[in-house]
Amino acid sequence: MNRSITICADDYAQNEAISSGILQLLKHKRINAVSCMVTSRLWPEHAQRLKAFIGKAAIGLHFNLSYPAHSKMSLLSLLIRSHLRLLSRKAIHDALQQQITLFLKQLNRMPDFIDGHQHIQNFPVIRDELISFYQKKLTQQKQAPYIRCSWQKIHNNHQDYLSRLKAQCIAYSGARHFKHMLESLEIPHNTSFAGIYHFDSKKPYHKIFEQFISSLSKGGLLMCHPAQFNGWTSSALQAGDMLEIVRQREFDYLISEKMESVLRKHGLMIL
Repeated sequence: MNRSITICADDYAQNEAISSGILQLLKHKRINAVSCMVTSRLWPEHAQRLKAFIGKAAIGLHFNLSYPAHSKMSLLSLLIRSHLRLLSRKAIHDALQQQITLFLKQLNRMPDFIDGHQHIQNFPVIRDELISFYQKKLTQQKQAPYIRCSWQKIHNNHQDYLSRLKAQCIAYSGARHFKHMLESLEIPHNTSFAGIYHFDSKKPYHKIFEQFISSLSKGGLLMCHPAQFNGWTSSALQAGDMLEIVRQREFDYLISEKMESVLRKHGLMIL
């Protein structure tokens, strides 16, 4: 019996290579969700290219407070200040409202889901304001968006040390607690999560991918970060994205027929 899962590509509109790769994967039905970085200067143009997939894939908001090109605060600073409760809830509310507005302006619809760039939705203060905003303004929607839960179960038997450490850091930075909050408040969220690994891992991505999907339950979500750099020079890309090799490797596998055969092997399907 097939189990339906979500395969979501993050960072849409961050640069041309990322958006082009994601659009190709949507066209070939290799993914069924896209998370959009609406603070990018490219968003208005790239949003138009995404409209053809409305209703065919889930399109969500990649809430951003940390990407260097759009924020004065580094991820580390954001993490520390959130745990010390030094962040302004009003500033977070205003940023969330602004990004929802940018999403709505270009696509004429509310997002199907909300997550956070670099998992910031898990951080204290940010998660509190996100939930408050959700309950006050988003539950009135005909179909309320879901919120990404990025707590990933640690598998000691098939993850290398650095990947396990990265997943543990995300869990204890707030993902584990946020999962409990979403469950207790009965806010829609993915049932399970995978996609966290150390980008210096020597393990081939096809093995990483198969291990991830084998861990997902029905309604689970696999996060990925593909990009199609073929034909693009470094000067054509936005500054700040240092993951070109990793992104291209993910794209090459996801566009391949091997990916579909692995899904069938595990009784999984993307809708």
